[in-house]
Amino acid sequence: MSNSPGIVEGEWDDQPRNWRTFFKRWRRSKELFRLEVVRTEAMSAGEFFVIGRATAGRVQEGDALVVDVGDQAVATKVVSIDHTVQGDTGDGGDEFHMLMALKLDGIGPDSGIQPGTIIRQPV
Repeated sequence: MSNSPGIVEGEWDDQPRNWRTFFKRWRRSKELFRLEVVRTEAMSAGEFFVIGRATAGRVQEGDALVVDVGDQAVATKVVSIDHTVQGDTGDGGDEFHMLMALKLDGIGPDSGIQPGTIIRQPV
């Protein structure tokens, strides 16, 4: 058991060192997931990844998401997640950020996803 009350041992692999960090993570975990697409990559015919920067919330494999393509909202599900992607956000800056690659069910190269597309959790 942890010495800090309210933090269950093993809840996070990297448990916070102070209460401020704990509450920031807790608040973020309660927000709905939102990802802004930076780019897309097609590895092969069946491997299509949407790469972007998460601006709110958290997501895990199996979660239902909505992709806002044009004026349509396309329902999908997270098949796999890769948190090890690095790259710039495309805004012309020199900063590199950790990005997230999502493989989504039923989403492919012909689905119309472009940089700036929003992927979110349904309300």
